[in-house]
Amino acid sequence: MLSHTLTERWTAFRRLPHLARPAGRAYGICMTAGHDAAALALYLREEGASALLIPDMPIDEAVEQDAAVRFDSALHGLVD
Repeated sequence: MLSHTLTERWTAFRRLPHLARPAGRAYGICMTAGHDAAALALYLREEGASALLIPDMPIDEAVEQDAAVRFDSALHGLVD
């Protein structure tokens, strides 16, 4: 059973257009707050998406690297 706080976070994630239907997509998570990153990673996995935790990488660098290696399995989104 999910905790009340985690349930609230998942509800908030579902309201965001880029996270509403994540199934089959891959997301890079560049968040420094460990509890928020963990909640998002759990949400994405539960919804059928993949999550790559990259907490020490600045979002600008993550965007550049994603663009440099873009191919069919590239990240769907980067979350900061």
